[in-house]
Amino acid sequence: MDIQTEMNASAKVFNQNGFGATGMDRIGEETGISKTSIYNHFCTKDDLVLAVLRLREEWFRNWLYRRIEELAGESKEQLIVRCVADSHPSAAWFLECKRHKGRHPHHLFSQNL
Repeated sequence: MDIQTEMNASAKVFNQNGFGATGMDRIGEETGISKTSIYNHFCTKDDLVLAVLRLREEWFRNWLYRRIEELAGESKEQLIVRCVADSHPSAAWFLECKRHKGRHPHHLFSQNL
């Protein structure tokens, strides 16, 4: 089995169980990759963890660059609303109200206070 396949399979096991709770035995059991094969590519679990972290960083960076290209035509305000909406939908509501009303939505509630 090639090193890329082993890292991808190991990343899934680490994602499910965490780095601390995942040993080489567990990776072997859940992926079908022999410990011998893993140790042919990685001297220690720490080496494998480091490789998987680098792989995750590469996945994230590729996703981010694709996403930036997809959103390149949007305004700064639209990008902020999208970013906030992705992380916290109720916060995005406040930004949408501000964009449409020109002010924060707290004015909607101030009359009842």
